[in-house]
Amino acid sequence: YTHEDTMRIFSATILNEANNRFRFPVVIDQVTTKPQIFSVEPQFIGEAGHEGIFPLIKYKSTIKLTDSVALKAENNAIQQVIGSMFKGIDQNKKYILYQAFDQIPNNKPGIKHYGFIQNIKQN
Repeated sequence: YTHEDTMRIFSATILNEANNRFRFPVVIDQVTTKPQIFSVEPQFIGEAGHEGIFPLIKYKSTIKLTDSVALKAENNAIQQVIGSMFKGIDQNKKYILYQAFDQIPNNKPGIKHYGFIQNIKQN
């Protein structure tokens, strides 16, 4: 806690840089369904053997959440291009987490989503 002010300044600086570099939602033009990423945030996992902080990518899909086969195909396509969209996001991590929504939640509670986990191959 002795460096709280320094950490707050660092956090604000990083957030400002990210906001200046990326304008959300980010449309994934390389995927035919054109999903829209509206949030990239850290996600803590405390489950034994899987502990860590991993990227969580939230996106709006035009596919119905009940169509898990089509959602999985779309997510596989996103996984193929995510590293070129957000440099380094797929490096030095075990997982990337994804949540597909049929609408952007905008702080509305109870908005349903469908989740995916991308296992990153470790070199």
